Amino acid sequence: MFDILWSMGSDYTIGQLAKAADIPTSTLRYYERIGILRPTNRSAGNYRLYDAQDLERVRFIRAAQATGFTLDDVTALLNLRVAANARCEDIQVVMEERLAAVKTRMKDLRHVERVLKSFLAKCRESSRRGHCAVVEELNDVSTVQSLGARRLRQRESEGEVATALRASNFPRRLGADRTRLRTEVLRLVARGRPVSMQKVEQIAAELGMPNDAATSFISKVSERDGDGNILGILGLSQRAHPHRFELKDCVLSTWCAWDTLFLPALLKQRATVESSCPVTKERIRLKISPKKVEEVSPSDCVVTIAVPATSPEAVEEIWAAFCHFVLFFASEDAAFRWVSKRKQDLRIVSVDEAYNLGRRAFPG
Repeated sequence: MFDILWSMGSDYTIGQLAKAADIPTSTLRYYERIGILRPTNRSAGNYRLYDAQDLERVRFIRAAQATGFTLDDVTALLNLRVAANARCEDIQVVMEERLAAVKTRMKDLRHVERVLKSFLAKCRESSRRGHCAVVEELNDVSTVQSLGARRLRQRESEGEVATALRASNFPRRLGADRTRLRTEVLRLVARGRPVSMQKVEQIAAELGMPNDAATSFISKVSERDGDGNILGILGLSQRAHPHRFELKDCVLSTWCAWDTLFLPALLKQRATVESSCPVTKERIRLKISPKKVEEVSPSDCVVTIAVPATSPEAVEEIWAAFCHFVLFFASEDAAFRWVSKRKQDLRIVSVDEAYNLGRRAFPG
């Protein structure tokens, strides 16, 4: 009967649709509850009815899930699928975010593998002495707390960190004119020569901003020499800071690790970054383009992100509340050892997640 209905192009009942898509009816009902599938029609007996397009939609959902996309991703993809102006770049964003999440899960699993191997080795060694070292270690309160904190940290998502930063109003939201002024000064700093306040006034005039307001704002948020010339702004500096930031025409540095990730998009240039892990002292190297993180070494490198208690604006306040705690680490374990000794609200994210957070905060 099912084959006859299908060949005639008739509507499907939920059972027939489930059979055609090779999934349980409970899954279809769940899709309906979350809003990614709706009956096309109802029968005289008020049964759900679906058509061939619904079958195609369900198969699309299952294929996307099998590829690794979450149902939230699937919702976005379905909207793009039917949008007349859907761009390939929009779908790339969804895929890049999912790839970053997969990389994070892989790092978590590698950590679990290392812990289990270590515990197994200890267990084999201690069995010769008649007691289990692993049981003793798990009984230790500090070990349990450490593992619990680590587990909570691993569940910290990019979205949760973004929400925490927004709640603390960091980075501070600026008006369009001040944002553009800061970006123009940033691009001048990237040339490797000090920027005078006269140049700031010239840019302000072009933007229709009062000179006093423009120079007062830039003085507060910039790094300057003894003559008042600007040497650094928005994380980029002509002075020496821990993170080497090499552009095509000059070598600069940045105030914190995060800056190295979002600045290439604002500057519309590729950058080669060198830093070091404060725990292992291992050299960290990255290549960042305006559109993505191209290379990371070591591959398990992570970034700490500080969530300030207040919303700092002046450059010295930003250094003290944020930059001093936003660093690259060779591994999640190294980052956790460093973070666990500090009282600040610090989150650990992958390099790709930190890149995405930076692009959200400073879209250019």
